[in-house]
Amino acid sequence: MARLNEKDYSKEEMLRYCGNINQIGSITKSSLLDGKADGTNIYTVKTGGGLEYTLVPSKCLDITSLSFKGTNISLLAKPGITSPKYAHPFGNDFLYYVTGGMLFTCGLKNVGSSCEENGEYHPIHGRIGITPAQNTSARGYWVGNEYVLEAYGEMNESALFGSNLCLKRTISSKLGQNEIIINDVLENNSPYEEDFMLLYHFNFGFPFLDEDTKIIFPQNNIEPRDKNAEIGLKESEKNSLPLDNYDEQVFYRDVVADKDGKVKIQIINNRLGIKAIIEYEQKNLPILTQWKSMKSTDYALGIEPCNCLVFSRVKAQESGKIKKIKPFEKIEFILKLLISELI
Repeated sequence: MARLNEKDYSKEEMLRYCGNINQIGSITKSSLLDGKADGTNIYTVKTGGGLEYTLVPSKCLDITSLSFKGTNISLLAKPGITSPKYAHPFGNDFLYYVTGGMLFTCGLKNVGSSCEENGEYHPIHGRIGITPAQNTSARGYWVGNEYVLEAYGEMNESALFGSNLCLKRTISSKLGQNEIIINDVLENNSPYEEDFMLLYHFNFGFPFLDEDTKIIFPQNNIEPRDKNAEIGLKESEKNSLPLDNYDEQVFYRDVVADKDGKVKIQIINNRLGIKAIIEYEQKNLPILTQWKSMKSTDYALGIEPCNCLVFSRVKAQESGKIKKIKPFEKIEFILKLLISELI
C-alpha cells in the first residue's frame, strides 16, 4: 500500500484521486546547463513523503542533493556539481572536482590517496565516481499496490590489457516512503582474478549536520587513522561548531552486526526533529570508516561502509588485505538510507 499523510491507499484508490501519479511522486530526467555542471544529466526523485533527491547518471549514478521536507540533509562541497569532462584525476586535482553529495562512490581499483603501481597511476578515491553510466533507465511503475521509483545504470572500469569490471547499480524508492535502496552488483567480466576496493561515501551537511547532531553506532572497536585522529578520539561521536583551523579526522570502526548480519548507524538532530539511518549488509563491507571535518566551509560528516582501509591501493597490497573478485564472479552490495521525523 502507498502511505501518504498517515493514510494507506491501494493502487485503485490512488488512481481515483490522481489522473497523473507524478503530481505526488516522480522521477524526472533533465540536464544542467551552467558552469562546470554544464551537460551533466540528472534524475530528480520526489517520493511524495517529503524526501527529494538527485541522481547523476553522468557520474556513477551517485546521489548529490537530498532534502527532507525542505531541510537539506546532504553535503555539497565547494566545487559543486562538476561534469566528468572537468575532472582531471591527477595529483590533488580531485579536490577541485569532488562534489561530495549524499553519496559519492569510491573505487574500484583505488580508495584513499593517489598512488602509482607498476607504472599505472591511480587517482584519489579511484575512477568509478567520475565514470558515466550506460544502459541507463529511469521509471516509475506499479508492483501490486506499491508504486516504485527506480533508476538503473552500468559503470565499466576496464582497460586494454587490464581489468574488466562492471558495477551495475539500481537505486529505488517507493511512493510515500522516505527510504532509498541502493542495490549494486559488481561483475568481473574477465578470466582473471582481480583485486578491488570499494567505499560508499555518505556525506551529511548543514543544517542537518551541526553541533547538536548525534551519531549512534552499534557496539564497535574504534581505531584512529593517524596521529591527528588520535587527538580527537574521545570526541569522535560529537560534532562541534565550524572551526577555522580544523584538520580532518578519520576513524575506523570494527562494528558488531545484528543477528541478520546488518549494520545500522543513526544520525540524529533533535533540534530539527530529523533522523537518518544508514543500513547495510556487513558481509561484503566489513569496515566502517567515519570522516569528520569540522573545518569552516568544509563542514561535513562522512559515514563510509567499505571493504578496505582508506590509505591507497599500494598500501592495501602491502598489507595483504586487499579483496579479490574471482573470474566472472558477481558480488552484491545492498545499502539503505532512511530519513524520518523523530517520534
